[in-house]
Order: sequence, then C-alpha cells, then structure tokens
Amino acid sequence: MIPKLVDAWLSKFKKRFFIYKDGFFELPFLGNSPAIMVKSLSATIFSKHLEDKQIINLKSPFVDGQMHYREIEEGLWIITFDMKWKANLKHYKVISKEITTDFYTAAFGIYTHKLNVPLPTINKFSYFHKSWTLIKPGEAVEAVYYKGTEGVFVNAYFTKAWLEKNVISHQPSLNTTLLKFINSDRTSIVWPELITGSEQLSSSIIRILNNPEPDKEVNLLELKMQSLMMLSMLFTKLKEEDIQEHYFEMSGDDRKKILQSERILMENLYASFPGIENIAQTIGMSATKLKSSFKTVYGLTLFDYYQEKRMYAAREMLENGDLKIKEIAASLGYENVSKFTAAFKKQYDVLPSRHRKPD
Repeated sequence: MIPKLVDAWLSKFKKRFFIYKDGFFELPFLGNSPAIMVKSLSATIFSKHLEDKQIINLKSPFVDGQMHYREIEEGLWIITFDMKWKANLKHYKVISKEITTDFYTAAFGIYTHKLNVPLPTINKFSYFHKSWTLIKPGEAVEAVYYKGTEGVFVNAYFTKAWLEKNVISHQPSLNTTLLKFINSDRTSIVWPELITGSEQLSSSIIRILNNPEPDKEVNLLELKMQSLMMLSMLFTKLKEEDIQEHYFEMSGDDRKKILQSERILMENLYASFPGIENIAQTIGMSATKLKSSFKTVYGLTLFDYYQEKRMYAAREMLENGDLKIKEIAASLGYENVSKFTAAFKKQYDVLPSRHRKPD
C-alpha cells in the first residue's frame, strides 16, 4: 500500500521538482518516514540509487551530494548527507496525510561557506557553522541553502516507541527540555553549536558509512555504538534546565532572511560593517527582529559575529599567507595596526605576531 502511495505522490509532485521561486530552486520530497524519504529522494531527477550499498548519489545543476542510510534497529535509522549547493536551493519535506508518520528527527549539521577574497595571495576564505535540530513527527520542514554552501549532516530518525523505551522510561520523572518539547506546541527546536564532541562522533559515523574499503561490509556494530553514543550525548545535554535559553523556533521564511543577513555580513568582511538598519531593509525584516533573531541563531550580535569572522579571516591569512601584519590589517579596513592587534588579541588572547612575522 505504501509504495503505491509514494508513487502517487511522486507522480503528483514531479512537475514541481526544481521550480524557481523568490530566488531559490525548490526540491520537495516525501518525508513521513526514513524508508519513504529514501524512496522519494531516489526517484527525483538526477539521482542514482545504489540499493545494495544503501547510497543515493545526487548530481544536478543545483546540488551535488551523497546520502548514506541504515536502519540501525527497529525504530531507529541513521542517514548522512554530504552536500554541495551549486545554486540557491530550498529543500522541503512534505508530509502525506495518507501515510502514517511516527518518526522524530535529531539532526546535526556542519555548514561550510566559501567566499572570494579580494587579495592576491588568498583566493578563498571558508567559515563554519554547526547546529543541532530536533523535529517532531509529522512536521513539514523547509531548509534553504545558498550557492557555494557545503554541508555535512548526520540525522537520526527514531519513533515515539523507541524514544519511550530507550530514553523516557528510564527517567520517567525527569523534567527536561526534551519532555517539555514533546508536550509543547513547538514543532522543532534548534541549538547552535550545542554539544562538545558532536563533530567527532558525526565524523566517525560518516567514516563508517563511507566505508573506503569496497570489498568490506559496513561495520554495523560500530555504527550502532557510535550512533547511540551521539544520541546519548544529545539526550544527556537535554537534561540541563538552562538549555531552554539556547533553543529557538523559526519559520522557513525568517530563517532564509537570517541566512541572507549573515551572507551580507560575510560579503562585507573586507569592507566596513554594513549597518543593522541597511541589512534589515535589504532582507525585509525590522531591525529589532533582525537583532533578536540573529543573536538567537548565531549566539552573537551582528557586529560581534562580523568581528569574530574578520579575526578568523585574519588568522587564516597569518597562518597560510605571506602578507605582512600591516597588509592584513589594511585589507580588513584597519588604518591603525595597533587597533587590529588589539582586536586580534581580544579574540584569540595572543598577538598576531605569534602567527606571522611582524613588520
């Protein structure tokens, strides 16, 4: 019954694959369960499904990537994505009312953005952002990505029964962020860079699934251990009461605007700070909402985030280029080298001369 419903959905939505709207191409997929999502994405244009290896390769004018998937045990799946967006693209998960949906999603993602650098000795500059997202069953989700963004994601999908059996039943009286979320009207919550160790565990899971030795099977025992360790870290962190201050819920349109504001900051990294009012006007959001939403998403004010990335760029130039300190300072808009030195020391607690020879 379910395959027929999925085929019917694909037939209905096929004409909507990669339509262009408001500056973004759109890619819908059916997401009632991990198995249905696999079937939906494998049937999209430009995809190649290697069922024996449980891999979907995506190669199109809009996005290149690879998806690995495994059912770890009944009620628990792990799916990883390694993606590179070649155009502005909006992915959105569609939920069919005709198909049962019972899976929560816990997703850890690392986004890499590359910018052109207007300096002769450095062509590109990369910066990173990490986040955790928890999504309730049956919730349609939109995710937007700008051209040039690269992302690595490790997603765990677990049913209500699995969550009850393996997490909640062991601590029935625990008043945690997780339980509050489950019993609330919220559909999803996001934490920026929440848990130390997430990147290492996600890298281990990706390494296991990528399995560089083609003649060997994926080590399912190791995969299960690493997946459960990552989830255990997440659920342990969610016991902390003060974590309430770090999560947020945001519409797809607002998230797109906040991503756009961050992109404006990065495009002006080697120029002056563009100004909050100017950014707000450009993205179509009030300055008050922009300041609040940006700090919630990135954990810093717009100017502090801009300044942090400038110093990160400076460190990259000091460590990997031949520019002198005064040239780096000038490239970032500092007329006074001493002010640049003070800003760098404030960020990294070390003088820039420790990274590159002084003038």
